[in-house]
Amino acid sequence: MLVLITPTGARPDQFKLCAKWMLQQDYKGGVIWIIVDDGKAVTTNCVQPDFREGWQVVHIYPKPSWNGTNTQGRNIRAGVSKP
Repeated sequence: MLVLITPTGARPDQFKLCAKWMLQQDYKGGVIWIIVDDGKAVTTNCVQPDFREGWQVVHIYPKPSWNGTNTQGRNIRAGVSKP
């Protein structure tokens, strides 16, 4: 089992590239992809629960939303603490 954490938000073009590259991965085992999106508008909804066979997709939306300060540490903690 592989667990991936992607902290992001308010970067729709960049996240679409990330999702495209995730589709190209050739790892055959199970994957849990934790996506932490703190944008005021959700920009990661292009990745649905059925994104890939054998993958579990978990979305986390921390509050407050990104306001221009560095939230990467907070978002990684949110992803790591997800049960």
